[in-house]
Amino acid sequence: MDTENAWRRANVTIRFYGIAFLLGTKLADVVTTVVGVRYVPTITEANPVADWVFIEWGLFTGLTVLGFGSVLLAVCAAELFGRELKRRFGLPKTALFAQASIYLMLSALFAVVSVLNGLLIADQLAHVLGDTLAIPDG
Repeated sequence: MDTENAWRRANVTIRFYGIAFLLGTKLADVVTTVVGVRYVPTITEANPVADWVFIEWGLFTGLTVLGFGSVLLAVCAAELFGRELKRRFGLPKTALFAQASIYLMLSALFAVVSVLNGLLIADQLAHVLGDTLAIPDG
């Protein structure tokens, strides 16, 4: 197999798994945001731009547009950056590494945001239900 075909196969594999990770972690972010903002009265959106979009377009439409837009932007950035590294500088392995790094870093960011959203939801629910969940003495 020639090196160009090997590079294309690696690129397709990185793209497939990168997009899968991005979609999965962004979906987790969207779900935890919906649960927190919609069902826990003490939680509001901290991002002022996202909050404005939710007010203007509604929570579900706003999250769909912002989620799709952020994943699309991430995919375009990873793919264009990788291709330019390969084309301009002739660094195919570095291009693949750069693509994988972008996908992994943004997926990790979405995952961390999802976990933090979940922890905030759990904290607020524990606070609201504190007396109900308390173990009685004796």
